[in-house]
Amino acid sequence: MYRMTTCNISSFYLITEAAQPVIVRRTNVVEDVLKVYEEDVDLNKPLMVMFEDEIGVDQGGVTKELFSLFWELVMAMFFRGRERFIPYISTAKRHTARTTFPVLGKIMAHMWVLLGFFPLQLAKSCVLAMSDPDLDIPSDILLEDYLSFIPEAEAILLQRCLQSSSWTESDKRRLIRFFELNQMTVMPSPENVKEYLLNIAQTHLLDSCQTFVQLMKKGFISETSKVLLQSLNSGNVHRFYEQYGASPESVGQLVDDFYDGIDLRPLEAVVINHVSNAVREMNQRQVLRFLRWLTGTSAMPRKLDFSFNANSGITRAPVSHTCGNLLEISTQYETYEDFKREFYLVIDSEEAFEFTLI
Repeated sequence: MYRMTTCNISSFYLITEAAQPVIVRRTNVVEDVLKVYEEDVDLNKPLMVMFEDEIGVDQGGVTKELFSLFWELVMAMFFRGRERFIPYISTAKRHTARTTFPVLGKIMAHMWVLLGFFPLQLAKSCVLAMSDPDLDIPSDILLEDYLSFIPEAEAILLQRCLQSSSWTESDKRRLIRFFELNQMTVMPSPENVKEYLLNIAQTHLLDSCQTFVQLMKKGFISETSKVLLQSLNSGNVHRFYEQYGASPESVGQLVDDFYDGIDLRPLEAVVINHVSNAVREMNQRQVLRFLRWLTGTSAMPRKLDFSFNANSGITRAPVSHTCGNLLEISTQYETYEDFKREFYLVIDSEEAFEFTLI
């Protein structure tokens, strides 16, 4: 399995003499990146990133990988949630918040300036609160965030109870427990359950992390990043997530677009159909890792490209070209099961994310 960084002239930005060199260790990305941004980084200039002990010339792809890997790891350290996250730090480490969260905001701002988007794991509600702390977050955004924030089993329960007024005895018992654990002693009815749920969502997604959100906002120190943040409102933040948010189905559609847009040889058509099926059978975590491996980021690209070879045996492992969003793949698979097994092994492997070719 290989990962390449070769880019053509259509790269999202060209490295110039003004690029700021950054060397990080993949095993210590969070520590290294925080240290870099604690110092004087120009948020208007690109980076020239190198992962220590890896081959890779940064013409866009390595920078994308740096930000994507950093935020993936940071979400487990300074945030909490399931699919949508909010800033959080334990009481024992609360004293570090005033130094850590402004740096995280600075990194978010630079990512946004360079790549055109910010970490999509963040709850929309928090991003809007960062843009305007006095904004009343629309109930649909608040509810969407909250159902993606809590454990999936609870989200399924609440969605079911919101959609139907006929609650089973089992659902009633679970609802009572849910509301009791959230410091609400009144059992909701089908008529007021949404109102009560929005009160809980407001408390968890906004009130509990308001200080951390505003500390992150302090990191938006360049005029460009300030303008980007101030431009957000409930309408365009929703469109932003719609544009860049990825799912197994939406990524599978990109594969189908390639299939429909080019004349393929029989074996090529077969393997592209394998990719389409394998992507749609991924869970959310897997499809985001697939995009990060292929493009350098888990954000939804505009298109995916493919090239083919006739390699077999150990040499038929797929190759990603991160700057071109291009997957180089062998046509020598006898069955879909063989392809899917090897394909998933690559996506789940940490070694596959190292840059091994130029």
